[in-house]
Amino acid sequence: MGFVVVPLCVGKKRLSLRKGELAKLEARSLDREWVKSQWPPKSMRNVGIRLGAVSGGVIAMDFDDARDYHEWANSHADLAARLPTVQTRRGFHVFL
Repeated sequence: MGFVVVPLCVGKKRLSLRKGELAKLEARSLDREWVKSQWPPKSMRNVGIRLGAVSGGVIAMDFDDARDYHEWANSHADLAARLPTVQTRRGFHVFL
């Protein structure tokens, strides 16, 4: 899909990169071998997606409370049914 993926610290939303690696991230995240090296088998690292133009213009709505997501989804049922949605520990991410 062309998303720029980033390794995140285990259980966190913080980047898991060494100094200087962020600048190289865009090109590297399109390199299958680099991506595989960041998430070896049994890795507990989280996966982040860089939003905006760098990932084809994708944006996300972040519902930290599941009740807020369900209220939105009930009010926008047609849209909610079509958009990629991921359940998180506390809520949901909806990608547009």
